[in-house]
Amino acid sequence: MSVLMLSVMGTFVLAHEDEDNEEIENEGLSTAEIDNAVADDNIESSSGIFGDKVRAIFAANAEKRAEIKTKIAAKKMYKIKEVAKEHPEKVKTLAKDYEEELKDALEDFNEIALDGDKEEVIKALRHTVVMKYRIETHEAKWSEVHSVILEKKSEQMSEEQLAQLEEVFSATETKIAEKISEIEELQENLISRLMVLDSTLTEEQIRAKLTAFENSLKDKVKTRKAKLEEHRTLIKEKLNEIKSKEEIKSSDGKIRNELKIKSSSDNDIIALN
Repeated sequence: MSVLMLSVMGTFVLAHEDEDNEEIENEGLSTAEIDNAVADDNIESSSGIFGDKVRAIFAANAEKRAEIKTKIAAKKMYKIKEVAKEHPEKVKTLAKDYEEELKDALEDFNEIALDGDKEEVIKALRHTVVMKYRIETHEAKWSEVHSVILEKKSEQMSEEQLAQLEEVFSATETKIAEKISEIEELQENLISRLMVLDSTLTEEQIRAKLTAFENSLKDKVKTRKAKLEEHRTLIKEKLNEIKSKEEIKSSDGKIRNELKIKSSSDNDIIALN
């Protein structure tokens, strides 16, 4: 009977340990981390950048500096949206300023957990999910800025100006995508480091943790992706509309030119008679 009870108790303990492991494995981001991830979602002003820069200087660590600088970059993107409504010719300069801020933020972020222990590396992995969400938010906001400017100013711009504008938007979109790829590369490096720091952890277990962190933002990611697709559709439609108008204009000019040549030719015949 004692052996049976010990066996049952042992089974219960093992089952309880499995539940604990599963709970750890499926642990998501904290409320504070989620709030940090969505910090750039609702930025509706470009004010306060100077104060943010001062806070970045005195930030406690590279991670905090990166968070503040990402917020500054988001504010600079909002500034592009506001200024470009009236002055689309300034987009290129402002976009470069935004790109530099984003680059600076990621340079700080790449310093996290350089010499950290296991817990610090896991914490860093959590923060890569937060930062990736924030940069992907910038990607969606950049498409919004693009669609707004096309809607507001395309009628007043020449074909050459529009071509230059599209070049600027494409270049910055590429820069944002590169930063997202950098974060994904950092995640892979952190996964490898965790496996070295703790040989009992398998790659599958670590990736399960990463998935759990990402799932904390799953609904928000879904909403953001829908907005991104909406703006990209608007951009495509507007560019097709502009292209159609240009083709009609070009065709009309060609017809007018042919009529002019024909009219001139008829006058020559009359003159010869």
